[in-house]
Amino acid sequence: MPVNCPLSFHQERLWFVDRLEAGDGRAPPPTYHNLPLLLHGRGSPDGARVATALRALVRRHGALRTRIVSEGGAATQVIHEDAEVPFTEIPLGAVGIDAALDRAVADAKRPFFLQTDPLVRATLWRLGADGPEFLLGVTVHHLIADRRSLRVMAEELAALVRGAGAELPPPELHYHDFSAWQRSLPAEVLEPRLFYWKWQLRGRLAVLDLPTARPRPAVHGFAEARHRFVWAAPLAAAVRALAARENSEPRVVALAALQVILHRYA
Repeated sequence: MPVNCPLSFHQERLWFVDRLEAGDGRAPPPTYHNLPLLLHGRGSPDGARVATALRALVRRHGALRTRIVSEGGAATQVIHEDAEVPFTEIPLGAVGIDAALDRAVADAKRPFFLQTDPLVRATLWRLGADGPEFLLGVTVHHLIADRRSLRVMAEELAALVRGAGAELPPPELHYHDFSAWQRSLPAEVLEPRLFYWKWQLRGRLAVLDLPTARPRPAVHGFAEARHRFVWAAPLAAAVRALAARENSEPRVVALAALQVILHRYA
């Protein structure tokens, strides 16, 4: 029998944003909560074996068997005893890896319709401009996974494809166990935390009005972009030196600098 469980606070937030963006259903759901896992290798894997490994992975983790059911403006997660992963094999022929990656990225951006879709899907692309290669893309919704989950999934999926699934220890807990525990916390535990943030944020919220070359759109589009630039050698050396003094990394120093800039604008 399926197990019904309340959403965790994190899941409820993501579900609310999905409903807010999709509105009454006429707009497509947002895709910025899609988490892609992409595995690249040489050779021509057995598609049936990959599909079997995916089914075994889903059986191991209740989160991957979870559907979100909405009724009366509220949502519940339903964890099924078993679930099929939508799995597609696509032969691409003699194309290069760059073209295949473009296909995989586009596939990862297909929306999940929470009311009807499984929240995990997989595609195996076969290619081979210079010999047989493959890309295995697994996309999950952030409602049932996070970045750390993807690393676990990659490791376990590789073991299952190799036939080493018996070596994997059974999970001690499932995410719905955490959700149930979180929702059972008494008010005397939750209220002080809520009060803390209300106190910290009182009168301090402001619109982040960044200078842009274009007017701010009326509706967030979340269209991403990438801009490359090179630090001058003295600046790069100074960043590396600061990171070393703070026992950190240059990318963390750069992120801290960005946060300072955003703080000044806000």
